[in-house]
This record gives sequence, structure tokens and C-alpha cells, in this order.
Amino acid sequence: MPPRRTERTKPPSAGTTVMAAMIALSLAAGCGKATGAGTDAGGGIGGTGGAAGAGGAAGTGGGPDGGQPTAQPIPLGQLCAAYTTDICAYFTQCVDLGYKDINHCVGETDCPGVATLVSEVAAGAVGYDAAKAGACHARFLADPCHFGRSLYTLSVFELLAECPGTLTPTRGAAEPCVDTRECLSGFNCRKGPNGLICPGTCIPDLKVGDVCSAGGRCQPGTWCVEGTCRPPPQAGDACATANGCPPAPSSCSGTLPCANTNLWCDVGGTGKCQKGVGLGAPCGTVSSNGVTTNIACDNALWCDAFLNESGTCRAFGGAGSTCNGIGCLPGLHCEGGFGVGPTATLGTCVPLSGNGGVCRSTYECQSGLACRDETCGALAGVNEHCGFDIDCQAGLFCSENLVCLAARYPGESCADPVSGCVRSLCRAGTCVNHAKAGQSCGADTDCASASCSTSGTCNDFSVCAN
Repeated sequence: MPPRRTERTKPPSAGTTVMAAMIALSLAAGCGKATGAGTDAGGGIGGTGGAAGAGGAAGTGGGPDGGQPTAQPIPLGQLCAAYTTDICAYFTQCVDLGYKDINHCVGETDCPGVATLVSEVAAGAVGYDAAKAGACHARFLADPCHFGRSLYTLSVFELLAECPGTLTPTRGAAEPCVDTRECLSGFNCRKGPNGLICPGTCIPDLKVGDVCSAGGRCQPGTWCVEGTCRPPPQAGDACATANGCPPAPSSCSGTLPCANTNLWCDVGGTGKCQKGVGLGAPCGTVSSNGVTTNIACDNALWCDAFLNESGTCRAFGGAGSTCNGIGCLPGLHCEGGFGVGPTATLGTCVPLSGNGGVCRSTYECQSGLACRDETCGALAGVNEHCGFDIDCQAGLFCSENLVCLAARYPGESCADPVSGCVRSLCRAGTCVNHAKAGQSCGADTDCASASCSTSGTCNDFSVCAN
């Protein structure tokens, strides 16, 4: 399948896109269509106040005061339909992954892990609460574009775990499992050397001070740092290597006020984690007395060092400020600022380039222009070179051969040489959907999961590789 080439989300492959990117940001929330009438695209949950799709459950209605929608249970048998339809509502309303509409997305979207979950619930390995799933769905409806937090999550077990109480573990020590969500608190599911060979076994979590370099999961709330389970590093904690002080997650984007969560290990000095240094302080790779230290800036700043070099912490700047690929305020980009070693020079923050201006990507060009051969110019036409979809004229997409073709979708003709199927396959001159798990296939590229078994059916390796 010619992939949708976008700089925002470069799809890994035909199947991985469906099995990873499609699962991604949403059903961590459960299921949810943001607004509007129900859909018959895949028999999923209807939208706010919507009717049921074919084979699906009715949408949750608004609350008595017109506010938060009332939760309705999602039976396990309807989870797949809800899962695909609602994730596709997210991916057609909140982000753009190149699908023509929600029906196209649903036709291309598998239900990774759902069949395994159904069989595990039947076996008593894990409990499923339809009411909790419904409550999760209603919570998603309240803010579908900001609910999920895990991009490229591969299993419905992991996604439903984001909704406490939806899944209830029943497996104890040394009992078989296919996912950690089946193991009681304090245990995790060990599944072979690659983590996907089933059945696995519920084993105890590693505790603070236990060695984790050989594998195993540190108990929740602790991290594996320098080969040992320990609480999340804080400034002042002892460390021994440059990797001994991983920073806490931060949403800082170079603007103040912003919490300073960057840490670095003062290997050659105190041997302790230090907070990111301030404006004008040395940063980057600094060597002293034969010891190399990687000094981080406060995460509201940037370091003007090049690879394996030292530099100085600077504030993000406006037009005319220096940069090295980063360092510019929003709406600007760094022109120049590349190189390695003593010949490297800093660049300059400049506005978006006009026709004929220098660029490295189309996002550095003014609206209506594309970056082609490092120069902003007219958008590419049919069979002209491109790097990403945004390089092409309206109605075209950037094919895997890096030329713009006319975008065609399931049910449309792909017989002419200037057309290509987007998120679908060209078969006998017509675009068709990829096969889903359990359906017949002749090659990996036939499957939404990008994996065709030797028996000729599409695999679902999201939970178990065997």
C-alpha cells in the first residue's frame, strides 16, 4: 500500500499503521465517538445522542442538564465494533492519518488483542466490567481529542488498563497469563525472551534495590536506573553514569513559566543528580580530568552545543537569534546551524521562507509552497518528486516511490498509472481494504497487521507472537 507520507505522522508500514497508530491515542479511553449521529460504518458505538450502528450499541445520550453524557455499558461482544468505530472517530476528527472518511478507516482497522481478551475472559483469566467500559467511553466523549496518552500502544489490554476497574486480574504467582493485566497486584506477566511468547507466567515485580539489568519489571512507581530498581531520580540522588538521572516527563516547550524537570549526572564532580543548569551556564559534553559529563539545561532553555561538543544554555529566541536546529520561538525556523566538530556554526532564526527561499522541510515554507530540493516552490503535481503528502497539490498524495499520485480509496479505480490507493490495496484495478486478523491472505502486505501466517490467514501479534 502506498503510505501516506506526512511529516507529522510518518506511517511505519501498511499494517503497522493500523495495528499501532490506529490503536494509539484513543481507546486508552475506552471507546468514543465525539459528536453527531451514530454510524453504520462498523457497528460501533454511536455518537452523542446517536443511534446504534449496525450490530452496535446506541450512543450515550446527554446528561439531564445537557452536560456530561450518561454512561451505558459496553458488552464484551460489542467491544470490537466500538473499538474500531470510536478510534476512527478520533482519527478522522482530531488528527489526520489520510483516511477518506470514518467508513474507510473502520474498513482498514483491525481489533488487535480483542479476540484474545474475549477468550481469556471466558477462561477466567481476567474479568471485564461492561459498566466500567461504558463509563470510560463517556469520559472519552467529554474530550475525545485530548483523552489518550499512549501513541503506538499495541494491545487492547494496555489500552483498557488506562480505565481502572475495566479489567480485573485473577492470576497469581506462577499461574499462566498472556498479559500483565491478568496478574494480581505485585506481579507481572513474563512471556519469553521477546515478551510475546504465550503463555507466560505471573512473576513478582522487582522491588527497590533489586537488579533489573537482566530484565523483569520494577514495581509501579519505580524505575530501572543504572541496572537497579529505584524511585524516580531526584536532584541530589547518587548516580554513577551519564544515564543515571533520566528526567521526569515534561510538557515544557521553551516558554516560561516551566518546571525544571531536566536532570543530569555530575559524574566528574559530586556524583549526584543535578537540575538542568541556567541561562549562560556551560552545557553539552564537557570533559574534565579525563571524565566526560553531559550537562543538561533547564528545560525552558536550549543548549547551543553540537554533537559531542560543549556549549552554553540560551533562551529560545525571535527572528535573528542564533540556533542549531532548535532554539527558535514558534513560527520561526532555524536556517543553517548544522555540522560536527570545530567547523560547525550556529544558524539564524528566520520566518517561514517564501518562493525560492531555503528550507529543509515544507513546514519551513509559507502556506501553499513545498520544500523541494531544499528550496520552497510550487506544490508538486502528478508524477513529480515529493517527500511527504504536504508537498503535493490538492487531491494528490506522496507515494512510496516518492512521486505525487491521485489519491484513490476503497471502491475507486486504481487502474491508471497516475493513481494510487491510500491506506488500501490495488486489486484487479480497484482499491480494496486490507484483510483483518483471521481473514485469508497471500502475503504480509495483504494484512492490516502486516503479517500473513503460513496457513494463509492474517496474524494478530499484538498480545502473543505465537
